[in-house]
Amino acid sequence: MTGAILCFARSLSETGGTIIALATLYGRRMVEGDFQTGPTLIGLWKDASVTDPSLVPALSFVSILLIILALVLLLLLKLVIIKVRLPMRKVWPTPEKLLSRGLFPKLKDSSAVLFLLLIVLVPSFFIFTYVLTGSPAQADWGPFVDALVISFVVASAVTLIDLVTGIPLALYIAKNRSGRLSQMLDVLVNVPLIVPTAALGFSLGLFWSNIDPNASAPILLIILAHIAFTYPLVVRNVVGAVEGVDPAFEETARTLGARPLQSFRRVLFPMIKGSILAGAIMAFTRSLGETGATLAVVANANTAPVYIVDLVNEQSYYLAAMACIILIIISYVFMLLLRRFTREEVV
Repeated sequence: MTGAILCFARSLSETGGTIIALATLYGRRMVEGDFQTGPTLIGLWKDASVTDPSLVPALSFVSILLIILALVLLLLLKLVIIKVRLPMRKVWPTPEKLLSRGLFPKLKDSSAVLFLLLIVLVPSFFIFTYVLTGSPAQADWGPFVDALVISFVVASAVTLIDLVTGIPLALYIAKNRSGRLSQMLDVLVNVPLIVPTAALGFSLGLFWSNIDPNASAPILLIILAHIAFTYPLVVRNVVGAVEGVDPAFEETARTLGARPLQSFRRVLFPMIKGSILAGAIMAFTRSLGETGATLAVVANANTAPVYIVDLVNEQSYYLAAMACIILIIISYVFMLLLRRFTREEVV
């Protein structure tokens, strides 16, 4: 159920991939009247609101609607987990026997593999074939390098802040499960995970509206926006890791004279460092690839994903494909690190 709700929420909030896909299909920049999703509509109206302030109420309405829907989904998830018994106790011997042997298991396995190949992997990595068979385009890679540097600076700052502030909260939640405040925080920290990032970005943009993104610090605004939806990734990973550690380890260290900080550094941290690193890598890559919240906060942001969206809108498909491949390679390297450092070391 958690996987289903997260898939739904991720699809609900996706902006960059949707804009790029639709702009490529249309062969032009998306305009009013084209097929829109909630996040793409927020992005379109956000750009138009610069010259037409009357769109701000409509922006607020769509954002509030998406946020409410996300909160309802979170509530339904909690109710389903608590109330519904899964798996169901009732059995159907005859049909389950037929579906468990013969052709059906082979059909199930082959269908799953074919779906992965034909619907997920081949379309996702077709971009490599396009680059190899397409005509190279001459371009100045300086703007992309600048955008990539900004994206790395933002993602690094966001990850560092998430770790410094998220680990203490995770420890509090995991070690005070019986307290009402801890239980409330455990629920609230999940909210930004499922709130559409475009709606979240617009809300953050209104909150930080006293900061002029053109004159003062656009990077600061982007960092503040990215912290809001990456922070729960660190907290959730650390909470899960701490809850899986027997409290007796730290209690033994305390009886031997260790201070709370010493018991964390010498006992608990070595056991949960893989999960801390996993949360850090997830936060970094999530920030590195975010488009919707970035555009909602700073309409003229100069990050790598936004630059790729601009290339697609300008129909510079070859350059956009090359830029995407660079980001894919970087993300793949970080996923390898995630797999390497989160591998179970203690059985």
